[in-house]
Amino acid sequence: MSEKVLAQQLREMEADRLVRREVFPAAVQRIEYSVTEFGKTLNEAVTVLSTWGKEHQARLAAKGEGCGADPGRN
Repeated sequence: MSEKVLAQQLREMEADRLVRREVFPAAVQRIEYSVTEFGKTLNEAVTVLSTWGKEHQARLAAKGEGCGADPGRN
């Protein structure tokens, strides 16, 4: 991921109030991002998706299929 894309994604997540941006002015400016309480509410959904992905990957591996397999074949 390029710096430009990362910055764009972080700005969008900040606008959606998923992350908080804090600027520390100094000779070399430092910026920190942290997850907001609202952003933390996504944890449950992301965990469910991650579990599904791992199970799906295991199923494909058991069938000898890879990531490039035709999804219509299943």
